[in-house]
Amino acid sequence: QARRHSQGVSELSYAILQYCRILKYCKGRARLSWRAHREVWAIFWKMSMIHIINNVQAVSLLIAGILMILGILTKLWTGGLFACVAALMEDGVSGVGATGMSAYGLAKWGLFLTFGPAPPVGFISAAAIFVVVHDVIEGRYCRLPSQSTGDG
Repeated sequence: QARRHSQGVSELSYAILQYCRILKYCKGRARLSWRAHREVWAIFWKMSMIHIINNVQAVSLLIAGILMILGILTKLWTGGLFACVAALMEDGVSGVGATGMSAYGLAKWGLFLTFGPAPPVGFISAAAIFVVVHDVIEGRYCRLPSQSTGDG
């Protein structure tokens, strides 16, 4: 898989090199039709999406998940969860709420509660994108036409 990815990245750079050579030979874009330019750029777009963008997305989601887990573990290690449970036991729900928070703390927790599920959803979507792209590349979504046996 890594070899195929490396070959795809090198094919993208080779395609860009050949396009630049064609433009140099044609002395600009006047001699090529707009359709030819559009199709070449479509190839660039498709190759970059398959070989570069999805890998960058997967790595960024992995890093976001690791940072989220480290943040949760830090909060648990410093006693954040235990302090919250102790305040709940002592003062009830009103002691745990926003009464002792500053505006910054309230905004921070509001953003956390709003965007907290984003990394797990990101992991699931990255896995789904990987499976779909992998299956498309392997040809599992459409059957390739079988070669005729030459009966006759």
